[in-house]
Amino acid sequence: MDYINKNELLDLIKENYIKIKPKTCSEFFKLRDKKIPCLPTLQKIFEMTYNEILIKAGIPDTDLNFVRRDQEQYLEKLKEITEEIGYVPSVNQFIKLGYSPSILAKYFGTYENAAKIIDSEYKYKKRFEKVNESKEELLDRYIEYSKKIGKPASYNDILCSGELPSVGVYKHRFGRMEFLKKEAGFESEKPCNLKYEKKDVMKNLIALYLNKGRRLTVKELAQESSIPSYSTILYNFKTTKISKVWEEIEGYISKMNINLS
Repeated sequence: MDYINKNELLDLIKENYIKIKPKTCSEFFKLRDKKIPCLPTLQKIFEMTYNEILIKAGIPDTDLNFVRRDQEQYLEKLKEITEEIGYVPSVNQFIKLGYSPSILAKYFGTYENAAKIIDSEYKYKKRFEKVNESKEELLDRYIEYSKKIGKPASYNDILCSGELPSVGVYKHRFGRMEFLKKEAGFESEKPCNLKYEKKDVMKNLIALYLNKGRRLTVKELAQESSIPSYSTILYNFKTTKISKVWEEIEGYISKMNINLS
């Protein structure tokens, strides 16, 4: 650093970044001008993270992969990467993609804690979204299997069938066993006493939506005491996708001409 001061170094970093247009941190340092020190040295010089150095050099934060935003945006970025590559990246993979696990660790204790949240949501989502059959097709399969075993199939029958999708799929598409049997034309064995009714869940979701002015994340929903669990919400709306729930909420708000402001 005897031959170049900090301002000159920042100018050189900006010039190289614009020229290279790197997608990752490793790509930048692989193609950079050799006058620019390695990342650990740069971090020691400026006492900043990679992205903070780039911002100081004059690179707009909108051009960067991971800048200082709020906690939910960091989690959303990890979710985006997970959905893009098909699994939650390891710490080393996350770094190679040009992101900083230390920021997630700051908000969630460790990178692994944040990864567990996304891994749980991702596996839950894939578990139910991998079934491409419509509700009608699932109902037809249920009826045919019930005829095969000579009685309306219970959830335990579905679980043990080896022929039908998971019990979870049926629960989230039809709700309680009584609802499934009723739609299949079988007599319900007992009346349904739901702890949560859809109208009440919907009322509370609308209130939360209006308060935030947007859809809430799954993590935000889990922190709200006025609504039931994530699975119960899906159960009440007879869907396997939370996006479908919000579409219904937004449709209702639009229909009622409710002002979000």
